[in-house]
Amino acid sequence: MIGTESPVAPDYTIADNPHCLVHCGPLGPEHKDDKRDYTLVTSGGAHLVYGKNGNKVEHIQGYNAEACGYDLDGDQKSVVAKAILAANGDIVLTAEAGDIRMKARNIYIETEGEEDEGNFLVDANGQITLATGDEIRLAGGNMCLVGKKAINLTTDFHVRIVGKLTKMKPPGLIPAIPFIGSWQSVIQNITNTCK
Repeated sequence: MIGTESPVAPDYTIADNPHCLVHCGPLGPEHKDDKRDYTLVTSGGAHLVYGKNGNKVEHIQGYNAEACGYDLDGDQKSVVAKAILAANGDIVLTAEAGDIRMKARNIYIETEGEEDEGNFLVDANGQITLATGDEIRLAGGNMCLVGKKAINLTTDFHVRIVGKLTKMKPPGLIPAIPFIGSWQSVIQNITNTCK
């Protein structure tokens, strides 16, 4: 029985043919345990491995698609069709040779870190563009806007400024923010610049 102290069951091959290999237990020499519980290998080169340590590793040689939520009410708000939950640890999305696209009715991003965490960071070596046919609202306890070369405000209508205006040193004396390095250095450089 799984989870109880009992003699180790011998490995067992469920299927081994030109189409796939399905195997329970370690693969390889009998004297060496490669810590596998379950292995699935297809003729197309796809691999699925469950390890004795609780890990799951999946390799897909080509396109990988998952579709869900067909029987859910599309007009109902906040109904979950797909959830990725990490009790501990990080969730990483990486597409170094491609793009990451997100499309939805609404997109919510919320951070709940404590002390110096809870930050929302965006770092780009190209442009950052926010465009909308409606309003863009920015709110913060303190706001810092630094333009290394210039700051342009362009409109065919009014520019309204409410509050006290204070003349400060020329922008050329404000140190540039080097957006290179770790996220911690990005936060620290912005913090130092906006003092």
